Amino acid sequence: AYLEGVGFHARSAGEWAGEASVLRVRVSDHSKVGKHMLYRLRCELTLRGPSGAGGVRDVPWECNVRLKHLRRVHDAVRLDLGPAYRGHFSEMPFAHRMRPVGTTARLDAWC
Repeated sequence: AYLEGVGFHARSAGEWAGEASVLRVRVSDHSKVGKHMLYRLRCELTLRGPSGAGGVRDVPWECNVRLKHLRRVHDAVRLDLGPAYRGHFSEMPFAHRMRPVGTTARLDAWC
């Protein structure tokens, strides 16, 4: 019930109703602010209504994040997928530490 207000409808406590919503994330560029490199994320969440109800709504937003914050997402995804991680991301390795040249492109490919 809590998430229905933002377009997530549940059939039961363990199953969503209708098609899954889709999150798209692009890393478009970066900028240096003080001592920190910030990466620009362009995000869009496509919310789909329950089966038969129709209604698709796109919710776009942008934000700036540091590499260490994206690494937390990476680490959680890698832990959750376990051995299957390599099958999904072998062609798109995550960014190296210390932000070498090419980090923005690697992050975008990984996302």
